[in-house]
Amino acid sequence: MALKNAPPDDLAKVAKDIFGNLIFTDRHARSAQDLSFVFPVVSMMKLKDLMDIADDIGMIYEYYEKAAPSSVNGMPMFFSCHFLNKHDAKIVTAMVLEMDKAVKNVTGKPSKTNSAKKRPRRVRH
Repeated sequence: MALKNAPPDDLAKVAKDIFGNLIFTDRHARSAQDLSFVFPVVSMMKLKDLMDIADDIGMIYEYYEKAAPSSVNGMPMFFSCHFLNKHDAKIVTAMVLEMDKAVKNVTGKPSKTNSAKKRPRRVRH
């Protein structure tokens, strides 16, 4: 079972929300090992289900508002997540970079976004 392409409006919303620092993505983790702490729900998936989509996963993300009350090494922990396939992840990443570029062109300074190149905000509860 492959991950399906998301509608363009959904991708635009995800990109806008990543840019607006509302979403934590797998790109914000410092290492692959951190992903198992940040998104333990993925580790809890049935192996068959995970293997069915593993080659298609382009991005794992969740909204900060869904973070658990605890954090790990300054990173949020989520018991839910969303997946984008590789095709959609490329589109979202390009949109976020374009937004960042637009802000820099207007202000002359890099944006203060939580883009994939920057570390996420610390979660404090």
